[in-house]
Amino acid sequence: MTDLSSPAQPPLPRPEDLETFYVSFLFPGPDYSDGPMDDEALRTLLQMHVSHVWSSQHGDGPAIAGGPLVADEEPELPVGMSILRANSLAEARHLAGIDPAVVTGHFRSIVVPWLVAPNRFGSRRPFGN
Repeated sequence: MTDLSSPAQPPLPRPEDLETFYVSFLFPGPDYSDGPMDDEALRTLLQMHVSHVWSSQHGDGPAIAGGPLVADEEPELPVGMSILRANSLAEARHLAGIDPAVVTGHFRSIVVPWLVAPNRFGSRRPFGN
């Protein structure tokens, strides 16, 4: 049996000591198409989506990371996600909502707060708390 009061065990963090990030999960939206990539309109939309996500992650944008999720055999799971820095849930929802693929209804976004140990992602951008 493990002694839970052992000094070798670090104390559990308090929620107020954690940083809040936001995870935007992407699900197929009302106008979702998994059609062939030779469909010019779909290819253009997905290129705009990837460009938006890429520039958000590699410029001064709010995304820390993002990309597709491989859940082929679980249709109820999200197909993509991004980790965002934002000052509030409302701001994070706005940031997720301006993705061209969300605006057009190809994807829908659900944003949830994520509490993380401080300084896990550095502070190179002025977002987050």
